[in-house]
Amino acid sequence: MDWKGGRRSNNVQDRRGAGMKAGGIGLGGIVIILIGLFFGVDLNTMLGLVQNTGGTSQYEQSAPSDAKSQEQAQFVEVVLGANEDHWQQQFSRYGIQFRAPTLILFSNQTQSACGTASSMTGPFYCPADQGIYIDLNFIQDMRRMGASNNTEVVGNFALAYVIAHEFGHHISNLTGVLPQAHKAMSQAGNKAQANAISVALELQADCYAGVWAANLSKYNINVSRADLEHGLQAASAVGDDRIMASAGRSINPENFTHGSAQQRMEWFARGLQSGDMQSCDTFK
Repeated sequence: MDWKGGRRSNNVQDRRGAGMKAGGIGLGGIVIILIGLFFGVDLNTMLGLVQNTGGTSQYEQSAPSDAKSQEQAQFVEVVLGANEDHWQQQFSRYGIQFRAPTLILFSNQTQSACGTASSMTGPFYCPADQGIYIDLNFIQDMRRMGASNNTEVVGNFALAYVIAHEFGHHISNLTGVLPQAHKAMSQAGNKAQANAISVALELQADCYAGVWAANLSKYNINVSRADLEHGLQAASAVGDDRIMASAGRSINPENFTHGSAQQRMEWFARGLQSGDMQSCDTFK
């Protein structure tokens, strides 16, 4: 993946190495628990439509200064910048107002408007503050889950796919699909119905990630067929059936919240083939 010619976003907060100061998450704060092992994106759904409780946590900003950490941050900035540029254009095309999210890099633990995020949560999108939260140590977990045996691959396009997936949830939020889905889940007659809506949200984010990947050459980022195949592998690795099997649990589609490995690959591929957000209606 050739990314160094891309525009770097200014909407990245690097909290790696930052310490949480006194103040906590506020009286109504909710601690985020492990959600689906990876891509625990739908936090409002999983935590009961969390509202921002006005916590007062502050951080000592001390982003890592070593060369590897700086390059990781630059990569994230470029990937986020390409997402911003692409979705700004897509929204202009359809007459929708666009607002960019903030991406927060952290290590071990940090504060979000959805509660306290830890390294156990995996990457997630918080609708309450329109933030994407990522602890880059999850790359090791992706390798363990089978996204790739190649360190460089896992560190590049698989990470780009994850960022684009989380950005996809932001797109669903801006279009109104995410809050509508949350409402429908809260009114669902049973857990299986609520889970089916959650799966549709996750697959839409996968499709949006594919749409973004299809247009990368416009933003001075070049990807190879091998890169795209590793993106598909990453999508497959975090399918509910793969996660359940690796945990020794029985595979029951009614308990899926993110979609099967096959579904996640298919919707990423659909977005990749179309390059258009209109192809990503997973609720039909």
